[in-house]
Amino acid sequence: MKNIFSYVKSKLGGIKGVNLLDGKRRGEVIFRRVFLLVILYILLYLVIRLVTVKPQEQAVIEPVEAVETVLQSGDVVNGQKVEIDESGKVWYIQPEPVTPVVEQASTRVIPDSITRYIASYPGARFNQEYLNSLAKYCDNETLRVVIAISVSETSMGRNTNRKSNFYGYFYKNNRQYDPSYDEMSRVICNGISKSYMQIGRNTQVTSKYTGNDRVSSWTNNFMSAYNAMPI
Repeated sequence: MKNIFSYVKSKLGGIKGVNLLDGKRRGEVIFRRVFLLVILYILLYLVIRLVTVKPQEQAVIEPVEAVETVLQSGDVVNGQKVEIDESGKVWYIQPEPVTPVVEQASTRVIPDSITRYIASYPGARFNQEYLNSLAKYCDNETLRVVIAISVSETSMGRNTNRKSNFYGYFYKNNRQYDPSYDEMSRVICNGISKSYMQIGRNTQVTSKYTGNDRVSSWTNNFMSAYNAMPI
């Protein structure tokens, strides 16, 4: 470092009228020399930095080999079935639209003997909507029994202000039970078909249904209606 300083001093001192190292005052001489040393240090640092720092390595990206997709008959692509003919031509079969299955209401024909009897009964409240609902859940014999029960209990709804419960059938002991046509039809048809198909012809079954109330007269009214609807 002392040799470099002497060399720079000799060169700069030789320039006519320019003396960067010497000054008139001692403090000025020290300042100039320190300032020059700082500049030389910075220059030396930059040179060393440029020589020693290696350029940043670049990442090498390996090319990805494309994979060929081989289609076969029966494959599904974008929701379309693939079929390949003998010549190797690929056909895309558009699937047929699926038609939703709509449950059809029962179209079972109610026996004429039942409809005629209902039509002839004074004050009968079985409209066509209610009868169609009953026909969904009752077979013909069960429907015959259900209508005959309604005759003995409420004269086919004439003697009650309930909208659907014409049978005195209090589901789950609910004395106010009077649901929609559909619910009443399901409950009465299921209940009668399981437990009361011998009502009117079996005293114990009839007593159970009526609570042993007016069993004789109840049975007479029931059998009169039941016999008027032969099937």
